[in-house]
Amino acid sequence: MRSTRLFLVAAFIAITATGCGNEGEPSVNELLQRLPSQGRFGKDLMATDLVGAREQLRLPADADPFANPGIVTTVDGRLTNGSESREFREFRLGNLTIQMLPIYLGRALGAFDGREITAAAATRVGTRKEVMILATRQDFDDVAAALKERGFQEEGDLLLAGNEPRPEPSFSAVADTGDGAIVLAGSAEAAEEVLTGGESSEAATVLESVRGVARSASTRIQSDCLIGIAAGQDLEPPEGQIALRIRGEPSADALGIPFRPGSAQAAKNPLAQMVAARFGEPVSTADGFVVNVRYRRVGEPLGVFSVGPVVIPHLATPSPRTATDAEAIYRCP
Repeated sequence: MRSTRLFLVAAFIAITATGCGNEGEPSVNELLQRLPSQGRFGKDLMATDLVGAREQLRLPADADPFANPGIVTTVDGRLTNGSESREFREFRLGNLTIQMLPIYLGRALGAFDGREITAAAATRVGTRKEVMILATRQDFDDVAAALKERGFQEEGDLLLAGNEPRPEPSFSAVADTGDGAIVLAGSAEAAEEVLTGGESSEAATVLESVRGVARSASTRIQSDCLIGIAAGQDLEPPEGQIALRIRGEPSADALGIPFRPGSAQAAKNPLAQMVAARFGEPVSTADGFVVNVRYRRVGEPLGVFSVGPVVIPHLATPSPRTATDAEAIYRCP
């Protein structure tokens, strides 16, 4: 199979600690740079540094996010029982970017070795335009051979699934970037969009403003003044950040965060009923605010879907399942 090499555009943003990848595989920020930016493509993004997540939770360097953990032992040997450890549960639930991969790939998931995945970045559109890019140490020839055994066929630079019925959305196109990353897409068109390359999306720029091993951002927000929202979190300690990008002069009085438990503001704000976290004071930036967050651990009562603040950008975007709207986060003055 002819490999397609992507040519990176000039420096996107200095690679931060959370964006650094292992030698030989693209970093999280490099993956974000490659995601499509047209239409809804680039307006809802997620990214995960799996190497950093494993290190924070003291899990083995080859901990598999797709595995049934059974007996899990941390690096220092603290956990030896047969139940799923808190650390492994947080590793799986905190990796929002690839949580849906088993569903989107179906039986083709077996072609991918989760132990070798070092980073992931994805759009979140829920259609055939869905795209995910994995940084992996796994040899693509091995992936391609396993996919062909599962019915994928080679067409040019792509491996395409057969014509059997598939759930929507699902990944039916796979491609090799040639430099340690694999593209998964809901259609050949979406995969080609990644291979062709282009400018980074505004959501990727907003996402770069927060730190954490798991991050998400959205610019698909129904607001006259809130351009985008990003959230990032570490898994250990359970801390993160929320960043807002504002059009016009930012106003601290318009913030729906930080929430104050028991306050009149919290009583009126629907997000306050869902976000069990302690928010720091908002810090002004050139185009908005950054708020530090400490959230409840996985499995603790009243956690944010037992995940963390990375779900907040999703809550601010229009959807039949969206729990609130942008004004719960920032009300235009």
